[in-house]
Amino acid sequence: MITVKAHFLRVSAWLSVIVVLLNGLLPGEAIGCTTDSTHFACDTGLGEYYILRPVRTEPLKRSPVVVILHDAGRDAAEILMNEKLVSSIIVRGYAVIVPVATKRKYVRTVQATIDSRLSEYSINRRVTKSDRKYMLQTPEGDLRPLKQGQDRGWYFANTDAKVVKHADGIYANREATPKGRDEAAFLSGVLTDASLRFGVNDGNVIVIGLGHGAALTWQLACASPGMATIFAPVNGAFWMRPPVTCMPGGRVVYTHQKGNRFWPFEGSESTPKLFGQAAVWETAEAFAKTQACRMNPTQEASEQLGVTWHIWQDCPTGSIQLNVLKEEFAFQDWWLDDVIGTDVEQTNVEPQADHESGLVKPRFMKPKSVSKI
Repeated sequence: MITVKAHFLRVSAWLSVIVVLLNGLLPGEAIGCTTDSTHFACDTGLGEYYILRPVRTEPLKRSPVVVILHDAGRDAAEILMNEKLVSSIIVRGYAVIVPVATKRKYVRTVQATIDSRLSEYSINRRVTKSDRKYMLQTPEGDLRPLKQGQDRGWYFANTDAKVVKHADGIYANREATPKGRDEAAFLSGVLTDASLRFGVNDGNVIVIGLGHGAALTWQLACASPGMATIFAPVNGAFWMRPPVTCMPGGRVVYTHQKGNRFWPFEGSESTPKLFGQAAVWETAEAFAKTQACRMNPTQEASEQLGVTWHIWQDCPTGSIQLNVLKEEFAFQDWWLDDVIGTDVEQTNVEPQADHESGLVKPRFMKPKSVSKI
């Protein structure tokens, strides 16, 4: 169970406005949770999460959800202290869920070769300790390595895993078992738990990821596209190389600041201090290929907003849009309108199929509020 931190009791007056937006407790919903009257902190067994929810004007209507995955080395509770962000989401009718990353440890990479024709099941086993240093960005903007067992961070399925190769001429597959928390299972459990406790709609979810959380958002969009209607990674691409295959159906709005120090636009290949960060354009194109999109994206730009939109068209399954920013990302109003919508009624409407092509068109293909600037 999360211990609600003392600084939440001294949060500035704006949080009192949020209290007005919250419902009273439902019978038994606080079991396994703590509260300070502005938010709940709950434990699922695999990990913890914070939740804020809007008032229910219709008791039987479940609120859609915005899940925010915080950056490595940061406190999930900080998200709830971002007045602009939280209030902008709550007034749109969404609940806000902020899962808590674990205190990350460098894991051991286990590789085994298996020959099923031999009585000795594992004939070649090699265990090596990972020397990968996961960099993080401090609140002051400085870069430093993630501290083992102290800083919170996410585990990535493609690097923090035991890899087994079947090399007997019969089986050519390879299996990967997570080492560290299975983040997809954890987040799925968070949504189920919040649905049962607080009556949110776990079938109408937007996932926003920041930095390391963005890298996890990409993995979810690739491997678990049914978890959310929109995946919105910010200032973070795939961890390591982008995959060549993904499950169909992932809908991604990717936002990246051109001059971001922590996650360079060109990736970390030419930046020895950093590790594992794929290039922005490479990530977007790789995902577009997995969704069979046309590979020449359209482009729109706004000098006033300092953003260029790249939109891949004719995707038969999922969709991909890349927003390239000139200035620092700060949950700008146009971005919130683009990703979340202007009100809950818009986002509760399922995307309509185009009657001529039979394809589903994403609602964010052209930002309505900025398209003519």
